[in-house]
Amino acid sequence: MRFIEFPCQLLFVLLLLVNTAQAAQPALWKLEYQDKTSWVFGTIHASTQVMRSDNSLGVVKNKIANARLLIAEADLAQYSAQQQQELALKVALLNNGKNLQQQVDDKTWQSLLRYQQNKGIPENAFSAFTPWFVALQLGIIEGQIAGLDFTQAIDDILMQHARANQVQVSGLESLEQQLGFFANSGISEQLLVDTLAQIETNEYTIKHLADMWQNGEIKQLEKLLTLGLADYPSTDFVLDTLLKERNQNWMKKLIAEVKTGNVVIAVGLMHMVGEGNIIQHFEQLGVSVKRVQ
Repeated sequence: MRFIEFPCQLLFVLLLLVNTAQAAQPALWKLEYQDKTSWVFGTIHASTQVMRSDNSLGVVKNKIANARLLIAEADLAQYSAQQQQELALKVALLNNGKNLQQQVDDKTWQSLLRYQQNKGIPENAFSAFTPWFVALQLGIIEGQIAGLDFTQAIDDILMQHARANQVQVSGLESLEQQLGFFANSGISEQLLVDTLAQIETNEYTIKHLADMWQNGEIKQLEKLLTLGLADYPSTDFVLDTLLKERNQNWMKKLIAEVKTGNVVIAVGLMHMVGEGNIIQHFEQLGVSVKRVQ
């Protein structure tokens, strides 16, 4: 149920996403603290066959196989498929006979209906759900059309590889916490409005994101964050709640493990860009950081 980390409004931003001098491979950083070495790898919460290939993941898989610990955003293997569904529906379903049309203005409702008609989606398919949840589902639909497989997220592939090599896996957050970021955002309707607007403009697509992740294009991701502030009001939620606050909350655990050494940190690539990213936090805490691919 990897939709939790899918970008609900800046479709290209949290799915994980100017060429640089780096090799055309996903971004990987080497961390050194005193005589201890660790690694940070930027993930994307979906994949294609090419993205899953050894050309993309071979280096980081080797680091994981030789690590003492892999840290990911959330270890969903702790939950059965039924538990994941039950937890999601608990916060995604509208209560007391309410329906989606009552939660949004007419312009947004009509925009959603046009989208559903264009995609052949029944009119009542989303009626029972909150706007933020519908926004997430639209993102998944767009990703699937672009050829992305959300049942094989890069994060999950790396966790499976760790377990196959008897490497411990640790999550930074629970599924309940991740759902709560959206359910308690206070901007549920705006998330849907921005998602629909972004789909309609088609300026940056999920395909753009997948290509940027494949090539480790950090500079372009930072540029997209800046553009989003002006074009999509819910970008503030992405920047402040989904990125900055979570980055800060993670650091106590991350720095402790980096000081111990031989850990691989595999979290969404957007956590390595913009103000307050985890790379900046590590540097401020005395960790030497070098991008190696």
